[in-house]
This record gives sequence, structure tokens and C-alpha cells, in this order.
Amino acid sequence: MNFEPTEEQRLLRESARSALVGLCTMPVLRKGFDDPAKLDAFAQALWASVAELGWTGLVVPEEHGGMGLGATEFAILHEELGRALFTGPYTVTAVLAAGLLQLAGCPASLRARLTDIASGAMRLALLEVQSGERESFFATCGHGGTVSLGTHRVPDAGVATHFLLLATEQVTSSHAGVGRLGMCLVDRSASGVTVESRESFDPTHTMGSVTLRDAPLDPGHFHVTELPAAQIARVLGDMRLARCSEMLGVADRALSETVAYVKERKQFGQPVGSFQAVKHKLADAYIALENSRTAARYAALARDAGAADALLALDVAEAMTSVMGIRVTGDCIQAHGGMGFTWESDMHLYFKRARWLASTGRGVGHARASIASAIVEGRVEF
Repeated sequence: MNFEPTEEQRLLRESARSALVGLCTMPVLRKGFDDPAKLDAFAQALWASVAELGWTGLVVPEEHGGMGLGATEFAILHEELGRALFTGPYTVTAVLAAGLLQLAGCPASLRARLTDIASGAMRLALLEVQSGERESFFATCGHGGTVSLGTHRVPDAGVATHFLLLATEQVTSSHAGVGRLGMCLVDRSASGVTVESRESFDPTHTMGSVTLRDAPLDPGHFHVTELPAAQIARVLGDMRLARCSEMLGVADRALSETVAYVKERKQFGQPVGSFQAVKHKLADAYIALENSRTAARYAALARDAGAADALLALDVAEAMTSVMGIRVTGDCIQAHGGMGFTWESDMHLYFKRARWLASTGRGVGHARASIASAIVEGRVEF
């Protein structure tokens, strides 16, 4: 498997990095920290810009106005989004929703919304239905009508035009079993939908409490299906892969800025980067970053190639990048000394984004358990 990016992939990375330098700047992000409405307004303006660049249609098929690219490309783009601390519901809309709407059996009315995703007209925030609400939700999605759910904390709720309500469950227990998936789209402006702003751990993302009380479902915009569990896992895994790639960008940017800082900051007449305690810690951080980058890139290539170990590779990537991101950004704070702990330093923002990303996946424990199960069941060859 060739890990070297193609010429088109290199151009995507270069163009994305160049564009984000001007679009998503730290001073503008900081202006929204004390006022979520300002940050939401900035995220909406930012969304319009990335839609013009065609990024919202990256994985949408060409017949729906997209580019029809694969996991390797959205992984590359997410690294750059992480470097810029991009704000907005890009991953949920352009990766997760775009993938779900291409699943087998998805009705034409839902699949048609791919055009709205590609054009940037639709911004989706994810509301995952909890276990106690699933049965009633599946019944609602199977027959339409209205949906009622308790209050959920939803990232980027203030930016969304619609909410993607999603529920999955395993129907059979075997690895190659069947899963049930239910999803629907709810217009944020519909009756029965309440959104209240909440404080977010990551100040570069806004958070909202969303409550649904007899919120109407648009006709044809709901769906329940049973599919091979592995097929559902692959689509849901695309968001996990995107988060892993974003973590790489966050850690890479934090480490790059820290290396530049320790080269300039002097103590006892010497750059602090020349001290063993500092340079060895940053060298270890670099090794951890590169090892995680290799794991994430293999996971993306395996996903595109339809490799048998694609899901296992994703578990490995998630386990590695989650631990790495928190460790590297934390070490970068330490390398900045007392300045790293101040509000004026950007290092705490990278650390908080890393912590937030690590909390949005299935978790390190779940990923490691999946890897262990694959070994015990003989699905891994050494």
C-alpha cells in the first residue's frame, strides 16, 4: 500500500492550508469566546467560504454536485481543519451525513438532500438518540409524524440549519451480524424545537441544549433500515477517522509552534530548546505524532481500498491518536513554561480541542477492547 500522497492530494493539502490561514484566524476565534452568538456568526460565514471552495461536497457523488472523493482526501482536509482549529459542523454534515445518505435503501427524498450538503445550503448538527429512547424513535422514523426526545447537549447546535437524529443498535451479536439504523432530519426552525446556548469545554466550538417536543418530521426525511453491521460501522467510522485526522492537525500545529518558541525563548543565555529536559520531551512528542499519523493514514487507505482490516485499522488509529493528541498538546503547554498556562497563550486551545476530539469518538477503552477481541477471535494475523 502506497503511503505517498498523489499530486492531487498534495494540492488539496496545500490549497486547504493556504485558504485556512486567511479564513480561520485565532484573533477572530478569540472574539467569540465570551459571546457564543458571535462565534456562531463567524462559523456561518466560514461555512459559506468553505462551500465556495467545494469542501462541503468532498465525498458527495458528482451526480449530486460533489467531488466524489474518498476517505484519504477527507482525512487530509481534516488535518488542515485541525491545524486551524476550524469551527462549525463540517464533519457531521460533509462526512457523516453525506455517507449515511448514500447507504443502501436510503429513500430518494433523503438522498436528494446530498445536493443541499454539497452546495453548503444545509448545516447539520448530530443528535445521537440514547438507548432508552431508541425504540420509540425507531417507531417514529418508521411511520413519520412527530418526534419527542429529552434534552441533549449538541455541539454546533447554534450554527445548524437542521439536526440529524441518529440511532443504531446491533440486531445480532456476531461480528458479521445485522444492525438497525434509524435517522431523520429535523428543521431547526420547526415547531417543538428548542435550542439554548451552553458553555463548551472547547471555546472554539459552541454548545447547545436541544429539546424536541412533538417536532414534525419533514415528509420523506426519515428512514429505518437493517443492514450488515460492518456496513453501518464503516459509515459511522468515517466520522471517527475524520476526528483522528483532525487530532493529527491539532497536535502538529501545537508542536510546530512550540518548537519555534523554544528556539527563541532563552534562559541562562541559551535557547530553552537546547536543554535536554525540553528537547527530549518534544522529540518524544514528535515520534508519537508520526506513529499516530502512520496509523491514521493506513486507516484511510484501508477504508478506500475496502480492505478486510479497515475497521481494525480504525480502532488502532483512534486508540493511538486520542492518547497522542492529549499528551502532545499537554507537553507543549509544559514547554511554554508559565506562559503556557495563561489565557494569552494559544496552547490551552489546542489542548482543549484535543480533549474534546478524544471525547467525541467511541473512546480509547472501546477501541482497545475491539482490538483485543479481534486478536482473541483470530481476526488479526501477525
